This record gives sequence, C-alpha cells and structure tokens, in this order.
Amino acid sequence: MNQVTPIKNQFTDDFVADCARVSFGKDASQYTPEQNANLINYLIRENHINPAFHGKHSIEVASNEYLEKKLLKEKCLLAGLDLFSNDDDNTWIITGSQFGLLELARHFQCGELLNTIREKSPVLTDAYTKYNNFHNDDKSHELQIIDFNADTPYCHEPFTFKFKTTLDVKNQLYTHCVGMAKSSESHRYIKALEYFTPEFRGKADNVKQGSSDAIVKENHYNLPIQVNDARGEKIMFDIPILYIDLVKMTNGWYDANEHVANECRRAANLQSTAIQYYITGSREAWERVVWLRDTPHAQKEVRQLMTTIKETLK
Repeated sequence: MNQVTPIKNQFTDDFVADCARVSFGKDASQYTPEQNANLINYLIRENHINPAFHGKHSIEVASNEYLEKKLLKEKCLLAGLDLFSNDDDNTWIITGSQFGLLELARHFQCGELLNTIREKSPVLTDAYTKYNNFHNDDKSHELQIIDFNADTPYCHEPFTFKFKTTLDVKNQLYTHCVGMAKSSESHRYIKALEYFTPEFRGKADNVKQGSSDAIVKENHYNLPIQVNDARGEKIMFDIPILYIDLVKMTNGWYDANEHVANECRRAANLQSTAIQYYITGSREAWERVVWLRDTPHAQKEVRQLMTTIKETLK
C-alpha cells in the first residue's frame, strides 16, 4: 500500500525536471531535452524554484569576515545551504541545493562558482542568469573557493526518497520533514486514479492516538434512501455502505463531473487516495524523522516506511 524508494541525488538538469514532472506523475525521461529545458526556463521565470532545491553539492570556501557578515546580514542566503565549519584550517564546507548555490554565486557575483554549476546544470544556470541580476564580476576577496568538489560532511549527506502513499500518510510525513525539499504529484493537474482500502485495526487502550494490533471488521453504514412507490407514496429504506463503496462512489462522481476543474474536484478525494512525491533532506534531517516516526506511538503505516529509510541511512 505505502511504498518508499531511495533515489540517487543528482546535481543535474534532469533531476530538476524529474522533481517538477512528478506534479503530473511523470519524469524527465518521458520528455525530450528541449521540452525539459522549456520547463526549467518556465520554472525559473515564474519563480517556481522548489524543484531546484533537491539536487545537492558541496564546496569548500575560506572563512573570512566578509563572507560571515554577508551571510549573517542577508539571511535569505542560508535558504538551501548547510554550513560546516572546519576550525583546523579556517574553512567552511557549504552544502547547497542547486538554487541555493546559484543564489550564493549571485550575491557574491562569483563567476567561478557560476561556471562550475553550469558544468553540471547548464540549462538551470542559464535560465537563472537570464531572469536574475548577475554581473559576473568576481569578488574573490569575499568568496574564496578552495575546492569546487569538496567531500560532503557526513551529517549533511543528501538523501532523496520517492514515496507512493495515501494522502493521510503523506500529511503525517510532511509534518516532520522540517527544512526538506518536497515535490508532489498534484491532483490539481491529474485525476486521482488509485485508492487503497485501509487495514482496519481496533482502537488502542489510549483512545487519543494509535491502534491495537487486532484486525477488526468494519461495520456497514446504513445510508437512508427515500423513493416513491407506484402510488406516489414515500418509502424509506437503508442501503448498507462499506468503505469500498465510498471509493466507487468517489470515482463515479469524478467521472460524472469532468466539466469541473480538477482543483475543485480534488476536494472530494478520500484520504486513501494514492499520491507520489519526492522528499530530499540531509542525513541529519532524516535521522530526526526516523527518531520521531519509528516509535510505537507513530501510525503503523508510517513506521513501515521508516524501515527502508533506516536501511538507506546506514
């Protein structure tokens, strides 16, 4: 029912396109390079930058007062950046998202860094410079780059996972993925096609949260129906409804209302609707998620996802 798959984190244009195309339940491989380039240009032009927060890369820079003052003064620079201070040689390791490192290059007008990013993500970099103010006059006294391909600190190592879960599980997971990049299939663009019947477990002793291990049988909901008989007299009777009947009714309502915009129709989606999404975060961030969600107090379906994540983090 609920699945999670580790995805190789990549600092490439295709990875940006993958994280954007998931909105339609697709990926970059299903489109031509020209189509993906057009998409990336659209995203940057319209400031839809979220897909460019997934790919991560590390650089090593010399620590100096100019850099530190700039970062402290303009805190927006820190969005999408993880900093690791190496006091032994007075350097910093900066692990940044594609968009975060482009912002770093722009704020310091660092042409060297921009060109290095362009080697790995040429379409994204060209789109960024086209729609942002970049003079390309290198201020090396403020941003002295020692290594463009620094080893990523252990705690900042990036991990991307692709999930396919029900909406209720996604909502729980999103709550604890603080500071992570998230890109999701959107039922504003595509029709919800798949539903799951939940595993019905009994209530826990503590009725505020959780469930017991016992599998229970759902009770019918008797839906009252009123009809007129041959003589025109009103007759009331009940139709027994199970959860699977609600799923079928929802699908039927969607089919009968194709003229209604998807962004309105998604209000009818059941919480058991299947949805796909990517989440990217550092090792440190994912370890926090596991710590919070891999406990007896967490919902069983969420705990099951933690098994794959824990194995990947080892």
